[in-house]
Amino acid sequence: MAVLLPDAVKAKISEFVRPLRKLPADVKWVEEENFHLTLKFLGELTEAEVGKLDCLLAGLFTRENAFLLDYGGWGVFPSRENPRVLWIGLGGDIDYLQEIQGKVEDICADAGFPRDRKKFHPHITLGRIRSRGNLEVLLREAQNTLPSELQGSFLVERIYLMESKLSRSGPLYTPLNFYPLSRGK
Repeated sequence: MAVLLPDAVKAKISEFVRPLRKLPADVKWVEEENFHLTLKFLGELTEAEVGKLDCLLAGLFTRENAFLLDYGGWGVFPSRENPRVLWIGLGGDIDYLQEIQGKVEDICADAGFPRDRKKFHPHITLGRIRSRGNLEVLLREAQNTLPSELQGSFLVERIYLMESKLSRSGPLYTPLNFYPLSRGK
């Protein structure tokens, strides 16, 4: 389950990440077309599971409103001492986003999927840090390269049920369905 970013937002983020990609740090960078916000990772699903989830999710999202998210700032997970993921932060209507994510989690749990053990931290993954090689250079350059101009907002009007397939060049994401949100908010 994901929120897909508008092309203009993906391009703006990619523009600021471009200099970081040239550094010799050991990072698996997310390609521009794959920038997104994950609400729930489900793993491999059967066609029957996709159909069941599709019905449940369609019912949920017909009652939910479109909302605004802000993006900007950066950080690492889980900590600066042991960074594994470089990300762009999200703000705006985060309380509503977390409410929606909680409802998605509940529906998925009711359908038999395990609940996420980790707390939901809304973010856009830029890259996965594979080793500490040249890491300090990367973090220092991120501080200089990801300035305050890398901020903006976008309207979330749809939630997507996505399929992810791994290939040699990285993951391939394909929308299986989308759920429009009401314009009432």
